[in-house]
Amino acid sequence: MKRNLSRCRRLIVVLLGVTVMVGSAGNTGPDIRVFPEKERMEMLKAYWTRMSKEQPIQTASLKDWGNRQAFLRKQAMAGFGLDPLLPRVPLNLTYGPSIERDDCTISWVYFQTFPGIYATGFLYMPKKAEFPAPAVFHSHGHWASGAANDALVESRCIGLAHRGYVSLVVQPVARLYCRMK
Repeated sequence: MKRNLSRCRRLIVVLLGVTVMVGSAGNTGPDIRVFPEKERMEMLKAYWTRMSKEQPIQTASLKDWGNRQAFLRKQAMAGFGLDPLLPRVPLNLTYGPSIERDDCTISWVYFQTFPGIYATGFLYMPKKAEFPAPAVFHSHGHWASGAANDALVESRCIGLAHRGYVSLVVQPVARLYCRMK
């Protein structure tokens, strides 16, 4: 079975390669571009100039600003896939082991994001801060080692704790740092 699958894959790759070579060898058809190169470049430059120009928000009153705010919020929520909002679940925040430093406490935490799905992360709490304190959520992306092992993320969070900020670094679910119940 495994050998047949391997042969099938090789055959597909060879056929795709032949198709690409045959298709590109006779590509001497008519030029279907609508605009000449120079005109296309000028249009592109004009577009980028227009898009990068500062465009101040035109609001005449507080009511206009409220309408604009509602419109922007609806657009952003739709863009994030949060329109309509998902039902809220209890956070069920749980603290794990902590590391005490002179300036902050670093705690391993996990909390419920969806019913039965828990995300894990590290919470950096400053020791000298006025609470409620400003907070930063760190979404570090898809690094191979995750944020827990990265000195850059850790130093950034400790630096923010020096300045009185609370920082939460969440581990990606795809790296199997979540807990299912």
